[in-house]
Amino acid sequence: MRSTRCEGLMLMERFFDYRDDTGEIEFTGWRCIICGEILDAVIAGNRKFQAVKEAEPATDLLREYCQMGKRLGTIRIPVNRSAIHRPDEGFPRTFHVEVDCTMNSRTLALTVPAPKAEVFRYLSKIESLPQWATEFCHELRVRNRKPKVLTCPAMGSQELFVEIRSDESTGLIDFLVGPREHQMAVFPARVVELTGMSTLLLFTVLQVPDTTDEQFEAQVQSLKREFENIKRQFMNW
Repeated sequence: MRSTRCEGLMLMERFFDYRDDTGEIEFTGWRCIICGEILDAVIAGNRKFQAVKEAEPATDLLREYCQMGKRLGTIRIPVNRSAIHRPDEGFPRTFHVEVDCTMNSRTLALTVPAPKAEVFRYLSKIESLPQWATEFCHELRVRNRKPKVLTCPAMGSQELFVEIRSDESTGLIDFLVGPREHQMAVFPARVVELTGMSTLLLFTVLQVPDTTDEQFEAQVQSLKREFENIKRQFMNW
């Protein structure tokens, strides 16, 4: 999930609005860790209705924002009649949409004894994957000028698309992996400078759809072991 303002990573949080006039003080939304933008169902719905005349596509937008969720909930969305240009049809001011709006995630932290620039440079290079992601990446390949990864035998020796998107100014590194270019799961990471010779690496594992709790926990434990490979890369820095 990316901010529309700065393209920064957005994480799900619970908010409290004591001035809300709908009777719902607590709500779930997304907050950008870079610019602080907040997005929830109300904001998403209002943005959609400002641009379209039909109300039905709004549910698709909400499902996009909440597709990583696991718990089915009911969200109340205020609707402005003038925004949808259908006041003569008596469209209600509020309606309910059922969407999946929570997700399971785990963020791991690692302190690396090296400057931020070096850690960022190493992790943002796709060629480094076989060196540190040893329980995931068995081999890097190129198909039709597109990088792909052959997973380790323990992961079924699958050939998957892989992409790394990074921004050195913010320290953000997104690892995207999937069977198709339009079906890629994101594993966001951030490199943060602690001191001149010490760097903090934050890596978030998201439980994507169709992943069981056991598989998700196995991914987390695998990443913990792979963290040791990253530490070894910079032990003699």
